[in-house]
Amino acid sequence: MNGDDHAQQHHDTSPQTWRRVIWRGLCRRCPRCGVGRMFKSWYTLEGTCTSCGLEYESRDGDTWAFMYVTTAGLTGVIIIAMLLLKPPSIMMGRLFVAVAAIVVVFLTLPYRKGMAIALHFISERVWQDDPDADN
Repeated sequence: MNGDDHAQQHHDTSPQTWRRVIWRGLCRRCPRCGVGRMFKSWYTLEGTCTSCGLEYESRDGDTWAFMYVTTAGLTGVIIIAMLLLKPPSIMMGRLFVAVAAIVVVFLTLPYRKGMAIALHFISERVWQDDPDADN
């Protein structure tokens, strides 16, 4: 692969490429190459891709908004489930909500973080070629 092909591959913003990048994020793999792992452990992020050298979060907080919105969305799902389900007692309902919150919100953290990094990678590719970006 020559340099121009390599550059085109990393700057492609087609929907097909976006789906592949997002899938890589959900699989907790590097959004650029798909080879390197994003996490050292369950939720400890690698600094850079061990395969292609991509820095996952060049600035602290790049993915905070996405993580906040998805956590709020999952909380909304739990609240809707609370309203639709009628537990045999209030204590059982509270126990269900506590367990559901832990399972749904916390166990999805690395997958949501991977997706956030993938979406951030896409946004950098889209706005990198923006002629108004330097103004």
